[in-house]
Amino acid sequence: MDWDVANEYFEWEVLKEWKQYTEKKKVNIFCSTYNVGAKLPLTERSGTGLQQLLSDQEMLEAYGGAPDIYVLAFQEIVDLSSASSYLLEGEAKLEWEQQVSEALGSGYDQLCSKSLVGLLLLAYAKKEMKEHISECLISTCAVGLFGTVGNKGGIGIHLKVYDSNLCFISSHLAAQQNNVQGRNQDFWKILENLKFIKTEESVSKLEMEIDESKKMAKENGLKKKRQVMPPATMFC
Repeated sequence: MDWDVANEYFEWEVLKEWKQYTEKKKVNIFCSTYNVGAKLPLTERSGTGLQQLLSDQEMLEAYGGAPDIYVLAFQEIVDLSSASSYLLEGEAKLEWEQQVSEALGSGYDQLCSKSLVGLLLLAYAKKEMKEHISECLISTCAVGLFGTVGNKGGIGIHLKVYDSNLCFISSHLAAQQNNVQGRNQDFWKILENLKFIKTEESVSKLEMEIDESKKMAKENGLKKKRQVMPPATMFC
C-alpha cells in the first residue's frame, strides 16, 4: 500500500484540533431483541403490551425522556420448521411493522426495515431526529442449511447519526446449547459477509453536502490560499 505523506500529515493536524470543530451531542437509543416463537402480534392482546414495553415510564425516566432512536430485533417471526415459512415471511413482517408503528405513535418515523425468513430488524427515529440521520444501509447474511438458507443468519443496519457511524446487527445462530462451535462459526461468517454499500441516493446526498459546504465557504469569504512554495517533485 502506498504511503501518502502529505495526506497523513493533514489528517494528523486536523485530529490535533478536533475540539475546535466538533460538538458532542447526546442521543438516546433503545435497542432490544425478542424471539417471538412464530407468534403474530395479535392486536387485542399484544398491541397494549408493545406500547407498555416501548413506552414504559420507568424506562423513559432512565433514558431522560423518550428515546431518539428505536432499534428492534425479532427472531422466529415465522415457524422455521414449516415448509411455508418463506411464504409467510412477508405477512409476518407487515404485521409486526404495523404493531410497532402503532405502539410508538405518530412521533416516530420508520428509518428502515428488513427481514430474512425468521429474522426482522426495525429502526425508528423521532420525527425531529430524522433530519440528522443519513446513510441508512442494510445488509444480510444467511448461514442456515448448507450455509446458505436464511432460517439462520444475520441482518445489519448502518446509520450515520450526525457525523457518527452506527451499526446494529440482529442474528439467529445455530441451535442446541452445546453447539458453541457452530454458533461461533455463524458469528464469524456473518461478520465477514455483511457489507454496507452506499446507494446512489446516499452518494448524491454526499455530493449535495459538498456543494453546500462550498457555497457556505464562498458566502463567508473563505478563500484558498495562493501557492507560494514550488512543487517538491522533480522529473528526470
